[in-house]
Amino acid sequence: MRALEVRLSCGMRLGFALSTAVQPDILLMDEWIATGDAAFVARAQERLKERLHDSGIVVLASHSTALIREFCNRAVVLSEGRMAYFGGVEDALQAYMGLVDRASEEQRKQVYRDDPLLFGEQVGLVEQLLIDGADLVVEGWALADGRPVSSVTVEVMGRRVTPPKVEALHRPDVLAHLGKRSGDFGFRVRVPLSAPQRAELKPHLVQVRVGKQLDRLGAPLSLARSAIVRLGALA
Repeated sequence: MRALEVRLSCGMRLGFALSTAVQPDILLMDEWIATGDAAFVARAQERLKERLHDSGIVVLASHSTALIREFCNRAVVLSEGRMAYFGGVEDALQAYMGLVDRASEEQRKQVYRDDPLLFGEQVGLVEQLLIDGADLVVEGWALADGRPVSSVTVEVMGRRVTPPKVEALHRPDVLAHLGKRSGDFGFRVRVPLSAPQRAELKPHLVQVRVGKQLDRLGAPLSLARSAIVRLGALA
């Protein structure tokens, strides 16, 4: 039985040609080829796809959920060198996202950059943090994959809350900024606060994540420079 492990480095065209010259029964791949000029990458990817489809067993290590969904029927999630989950691909991706949620802020940012297909692509800004009675009112604007957001989570001092209602706000200034003709890209949500939270709350202790659905939320939105915690009643 022939087994082949493909390891690629930038510019190693000869190595790639030799390593894919034989159709293996077992193919071990560490990530996908994406280096080199466009013509070479296109030809190389087509060749890899042929080798993948014609192999009896394929083991693919990757952070790309698009690749995993296309080529795999089972998945293993590894965390700190140990198996955190083994099973179906979609369930494995859910387990992976759970690990990401518990990771450090810097690690999460790296994951969001590396795999926007998993979490979606979100842009926006948190502009107002208002303590209204026992609630924190968060206002801003955002879009997910080019559309208004419908799911929001707010993390206050380490405690994450999913507001039951996301109020869409019409923002002509945001439409002009984005170059769009229509769409309600502003949002407002309410989050209940405890008395200690109200007393100690600072802008950097609030993280807001948005998306089209709760299992595809992106990195925390940036805070506007004018986003300070204010006391008052919502008009």
